[in-house]
Amino acid sequence: RCYPKLSSHKRMSVERVEVGKSALGGTVLLDVLSKHFQPRTYDLLRKNCNNFTDCGLMLLTGQRLDFRLRSVESMGQMMDTMMLVQILSGGRYTPNDQASNYEHEAIIASVTEQRKDLLAELAASSEDSQPCGQPLEGVGGLLLSV
Repeated sequence: RCYPKLSSHKRMSVERVEVGKSALGGTVLLDVLSKHFQPRTYDLLRKNCNNFTDCGLMLLTGQRLDFRLRSVESMGQMMDTMMLVQILSGGRYTPNDQASNYEHEAIIASVTEQRKDLLAELAASSEDSQPCGQPLEGVGGLLLSV
């Protein structure tokens, strides 16, 4: 399901692919990723929506974004070193200095560790809780009853 306040590419065709379910919800996603994706740090080649999606998928499902989508950034960065991006964009692309220190694979490694910790906490809390028949909201976007 697409939430308008969290969507991008409003004028473009968007491919949506079901990737599974998660025990972690949207609040966890925003809490974890907001540390790495701050306002005004977007860069078309270095830190973009594919990077965010890759991190989000890793956090929620333990999967990576399809390689064909992740490879766009690598090709763009290679083209940027040869000044081809400037030539092809007519000089309109300007690298965002606030994204210059972004290391995507390091963030993926961090998110992977955070996912393990969060799932362990979730498992421990569910083992410690006594069934009371009350609904538990917000787990993976589902309404569960224990």
